[in-house]
Amino acid sequence: MAGTRSAKVRALLINPWIHDFAAYDMWCQPLGLLYVADLLERLGCGTTLVNCLDRTHPSLHGWKAEGGWFGAFGCGKYPGEVIEKPAPLAGLKRKLRRYGIPLDAFRREIAAVDKPDLICVTTLMTHWHGGAIEAIREAKRLFPATPVVLGGMYPTFCAEHARRNSGADAVVSGGSFREVAGAICGVLGVNGDGLPGGWEGIKPAHHLIRSGAAGIVTSWGCPFRCAYCGSRLIHDSYVQRPPRDVADELEWLAREGGRRDVAFYDDALLVNAERHFLPIAEEIITRELYLRFHTPNGLHCRYMTPEIAKAMRRCGFRTVRLSYESSDAGRQIRESSGKVTDDEFIRAVGALKSAGFESREIAAYVLFGLPGQEAEEIRRSVRRVIDEGIQASLAQFSPIPGTSAYEEWLAASTYSREEAESEPLCYSCSAIGYRMKSGPDWEGYESLKNEVRRANLALITRADKTRTAGAAGAGAPI
Repeated sequence: MAGTRSAKVRALLINPWIHDFAAYDMWCQPLGLLYVADLLERLGCGTTLVNCLDRTHPSLHGWKAEGGWFGAFGCGKYPGEVIEKPAPLAGLKRKLRRYGIPLDAFRREIAAVDKPDLICVTTLMTHWHGGAIEAIREAKRLFPATPVVLGGMYPTFCAEHARRNSGADAVVSGGSFREVAGAICGVLGVNGDGLPGGWEGIKPAHHLIRSGAAGIVTSWGCPFRCAYCGSRLIHDSYVQRPPRDVADELEWLAREGGRRDVAFYDDALLVNAERHFLPIAEEIITRELYLRFHTPNGLHCRYMTPEIAKAMRRCGFRTVRLSYESSDAGRQIRESSGKVTDDEFIRAVGALKSAGFESREIAAYVLFGLPGQEAEEIRRSVRRVIDEGIQASLAQFSPIPGTSAYEEWLAASTYSREEAESEPLCYSCSAIGYRMKSGPDWEGYESLKNEVRRANLALITRADKTRTAGAAGAGAPI
């Protein structure tokens, strides 16, 4: 078992399975749960993590399923087992799976744990609630008297559903340090007066994870208010960590943690760059931390400058994702809170290319599946990205309760409010296009995805040929 420490009080931490129609491990780690683990250890608790999404788990007999561009950086497919779909999604032409370690392996692992005084379960996505509910049920079967605290995205956006259906004894909504710490201290019956005042005083317990990759946050929250994003509902303010603290964490990952790849989970990594990102980059370079960095959450084009792009290149960034979302000027203002324009996007791409980033290393997210969005708008956005010589990465809209885009989605779908809110799996981005009143259906979106794959492949093929021809020309006699 990963990360067991002996102590008088014991806590069992569970990162549950994914119940969804598709799942891919793109540096997906339970970072919030690792922060909670450090909080618990500061309270004198021994911690044991059972990670259902561990692709290196012994029960998987060497499963890796790595491949393609991201596979080279530690990403890959999860093993999955087909399970029954809930009634509202019975007609969807996709199979629902439990992704992660086998159920029997989970049962054996928690059975080997000394009786815990507390069980903490996280949820990385709202509609992955099914895996959390199953994990809580299994843990309760073995430890019926042990209190269970549930946190993460599911209870944050579907609090009432979680209270009624999860089986947890305490449900924590949002990302407030005070509320999370208060709930845990209350269940344990301990005084938390000696704890720091916020997450910035806590270090995630990376030692509990068995992986060659890691996730990291340098800030919490986001200064923007996009219609489809729930960041403001998790953190009501935007807080950045001290750059030296971030560098210390990265140094541990590089030198002691044995990590090679690090993904920044920030919603707004480049905001206030002169006092935040650039000092972090300088620390990385000065300390000679030879890591490969990735930005799966996307970077704001507005803040990308030649200086930042050069610093990213020197640090070792290998996959850079920009938040472009749509070429529709009205949608850029309405849904994306005016955070990007075409001119800002073009300047950001130019800065990255001038710094030495190649086409296969840069992509821009294009949102699809938004209420009222037609296929041609998505195609125009993709063409805009391809025309700049970088890849388009389709990002499927997933409705988040509490956002304005959620209400628009509900009005555009054939679900009643009661039906949708009774089954959070309806919010899965893999189910977008199912039971919508207009716009592309599920098959239409799949066809669109294939078009984008072909366009990206053609772009990379042309870029590779150009680079090869250039290299050959450089060595030719004059």
